[in-house]
Amino acid sequence: MGAYNSYVKEKNDENRAAYQKEKDRYRTAQIDFEMIIEKQTNRLAGDSSVDPGHGLKNCAKVRLLEKKMLDHAAGPQRDHLAGAISENRGLRAPRELRALSAKMQEGNLNPAQKSEAAHIVGDATDAVTGKHWDEAGLSPDLVTIGRLDRLDQLLEAATKSSDGVTRNAQKLDLGLYDQVTANIRAQMGSLDAPSNKEFDDIVAKYRARLTPEINLGP
Repeated sequence: MGAYNSYVKEKNDENRAAYQKEKDRYRTAQIDFEMIIEKQTNRLAGDSSVDPGHGLKNCAKVRLLEKKMLDHAAGPQRDHLAGAISENRGLRAPRELRALSAKMQEGNLNPAQKSEAAHIVGDATDAVTGKHWDEAGLSPDLVTIGRLDRLDQLLEAATKSSDGVTRNAQKLDLGLYDQVTANIRAQMGSLDAPSNKEFDDIVAKYRARLTPEINLGP
């Protein structure tokens, strides 16, 4: 934070370079932390109930393991851990959503799949609104800007028509999309009018990918 404070007090080239160097160093360390957490949770979580045998881990069990890690952390270490966990959830949420959507389109979910589905929605929500490493010290307005940017990234990735795997080539289930975006909106709380409009515009933009095209003829 020393480099950041110096940059805020005096925004010259030297302080800017020092701040950027410190920021890059911190991000590299954070990525390493994220990889350690992912490796540990994946080792213990077992296969996903909505996409068994294809490398996707059980979201409910991964989240439980992450919570146990958070429960044993304190102070700055807990903040670093929470940020790393949110980043990991953002990386895995699009694939989880596509896999869940494919299973939903096959038919009714069994109890285990319904339970995991709720946690997958939780992953997608935390990917946007959870604690992130780069939010420390930011004003509420800047936090909202970051959240809207992450929302755009999440929905862009989740609504792609294909991720290169045949079984995920169909469009994301519209009901699932609406559930996820409504949950994220609820967690974002009160927004000013421009931010609320931007949220709605982002949701509408990617929702259009999922709605059937209407052929009006010649």
